Amino acid sequence: IKWLKGRNNKEAQEFWQHYLDGYSRMTTLPRLQKTSGLYIDTDINTEVAESTAATFSTKRLHFKINSNGSDSLVKLALSCQVTINTVFQALWGVVMASYNQCTDAVFGITVSGRPTEIKGIERMVGLFINSVPVRIKYSADDTFKNLLTRLQAESTAAHDFHYCSLADIQASTPLRHNLFDQLLVFENYPDPSDVLGESEMGLALNNFDQFEQTNYDLTVEVFAGENIEYEILFNPDAFAEDVVKAIPIHIERAASAVLADENILVSSILILNDQEREFYNRFIIDATETLNINIENSRLNSDNSFDNRRVTTKYASPENDIQEKLAAIWEEVLERTNIGIDDNFFEIGGHSLRATRIVSRIHKVLSAEITLQEFFVKPDIRTIAKLIEVRLKQSSISNEESKPLSSSDSGDISNTKIYQNIPLCPPFEPDYEVSHAQRRLWILDKMEENFTAYNQSAGFLFKGRFNTKLFKE
Repeated sequence: IKWLKGRNNKEAQEFWQHYLDGYSRMTTLPRLQKTSGLYIDTDINTEVAESTAATFSTKRLHFKINSNGSDSLVKLALSCQVTINTVFQALWGVVMASYNQCTDAVFGITVSGRPTEIKGIERMVGLFINSVPVRIKYSADDTFKNLLTRLQAESTAAHDFHYCSLADIQASTPLRHNLFDQLLVFENYPDPSDVLGESEMGLALNNFDQFEQTNYDLTVEVFAGENIEYEILFNPDAFAEDVVKAIPIHIERAASAVLADENILVSSILILNDQEREFYNRFIIDATETLNINIENSRLNSDNSFDNRRVTTKYASPENDIQEKLAAIWEEVLERTNIGIDDNFFEIGGHSLRATRIVSRIHKVLSAEITLQEFFVKPDIRTIAKLIEVRLKQSSISNEESKPLSSSDSGDISNTKIYQNIPLCPPFEPDYEVSHAQRRLWILDKMEENFTAYNQSAGFLFKGRFNTKLFKE
């Protein structure tokens, strides 16, 4: 935590903004429903994507690259002086670029979040991982070997900025939360059953399994053991299984081409057949229309530079005292300036932890209470200010508990109390109402005799004069 506090967040955000500069359309898969035949034979539209994203489930498909293919990919990595992770990232990026008929693809990867300059970081217990984007961009003259070399260099440069929050990275790009919708996870830890083998005591680990789930509709886990294996986790309510099952075929085509000639032009790698190319042509036509960003409503920063954090919302300045105070709170928490009252909190760098800080600051600065659920309904300053106005008017009428409120402008408002100080307990009461946590512990204590799981001992060192009599009383 001390190390993170010492990082230059502005420098990190500028790095990622420069790294992603010029990237304007998310590379993705068609969000289709399965029908008879290879692919669905209907037009693609936004309504399908929105309806499929409403539910989430996970399906897994496991694939293995044979020993000859795995050995050849490892030799390719050694020959080009890159890691096998870099090789697979390049193959994945080329396949995704082919699907989207472009030469510029971005997807997410997971990083360990364990900087080597921190002494003992490898022994620290905790989940430090982060998700950051990887960009696969190539020109007509780029060979696959050149792409690998450049990708390895970019990966090394990005390593110093892996600590940067994904929300901040997304907020610095025109696509914001639509930067990528797929995650590539490279698992480089050994299989415990291979490492342990059979112990001297005759014990052996003969069955090992793991389970992971992310919030992305498509996640690829790569396992680099004796043979390279990978598992595709996808949401069947978002992507057709036919489309996902075709991915390994296309990866194999790309791998075969680069293994035959590492100096092959990336643009000449044939991944799709004629039928597949026609299908993806229809997908791209629709995707270009639905994902095209309207920059006519964008605004300039104070130095006349383009503000790429907001390309769909016109700037609206605060109109009253409450909105001005809220804007100041948002600027403090988000560490940004020029925030408009219609800007969506989550599209300009906000996330759930920062939302908690916003709500807490509202309590302190404006003496008004709103819940996180209410904040999530429509997280912009204009809406939150209206909600606060209603709460403050109610509190001025009575100091009693507020009645259920309703406002068409503020979304669904739950029953809450006005913000007020917690009253002090009257002194010398023989009994006090127990809390929910105390009730839980009391029940656990009654369930088992001499229950000691929650017993804690502590020692205190008092310095100076100590009144033992008063302490006993």
